[in-house]
Amino acid sequence: MKSVLRPDNQGRCGVEIEPFRLQRLDAVYRYYDALMSKLQVSCAAGCAACCTRHVWMTRLEALWMRARIPDDTAAWVCSRLDGARQAPRSIPTESINNGLSTDEDPGQDGREPAPVAYNDPCPLLLSDDRCSIYDGRPFACRCMLSASACASRGFAEQPQWLIWMNTIFLQAIEHLDHGGFTGNLIDVVPLVFGQECAASPLVVANSPIRYWAVPPAYRQRLKPVAQRLWEIIS
Repeated sequence: MKSVLRPDNQGRCGVEIEPFRLQRLDAVYRYYDALMSKLQVSCAAGCAACCTRHVWMTRLEALWMRARIPDDTAAWVCSRLDGARQAPRSIPTESINNGLSTDEDPGQDGREPAPVAYNDPCPLLLSDDRCSIYDGRPFACRCMLSASACASRGFAEQPQWLIWMNTIFLQAIEHLDHGGFTGNLIDVVPLVFGQECAASPLVVANSPIRYWAVPPAYRQRLKPVAQRLWEIIS
């Protein structure tokens, strides 16, 4: 994949991206928060059972994160993530939009793929199990909501419609960053925060939306959401 990173005049890595993409990502996050405002969840500060090493994010989300944390926190984050690279973590082989075939409609039977088990704690958790980058966290963290405590059940409890709604939000976020990349937070953040200039083999290229990945059972319910998302990202 051709690098989208370049050194600036100080020898650090910079990322060329249009400001409107960050503005639209912010609007996507605010729209999601509005939709979720009436959902009853058990999540609270210090609840970190779902905060694992299995967090994927886009380049755009890392840029959005960087704009919301101070320089000293950014340096600490990169240091923590550098140390975390020695342990196993999930690494994508394809982005969500690239994984969808234009010849096949996904999710006809409503089944989900088997989860990947990378359950060691996220390296960005503080000692009290609070998130050190909470205000700048990516969508993969924002959408990990549960109706019951994950620690007691071993998994998040979400209705099926919400799982598919989260999927189309992920599609929309990737669409905003087409030409960019997706990878594990552990790999993407140091790339974007300016620690490495070369494109990493651990990230995959993003693409625009081909179609919304919603099975028939949830299309009527999620059609207004998809329409609103398209208005935001177009």
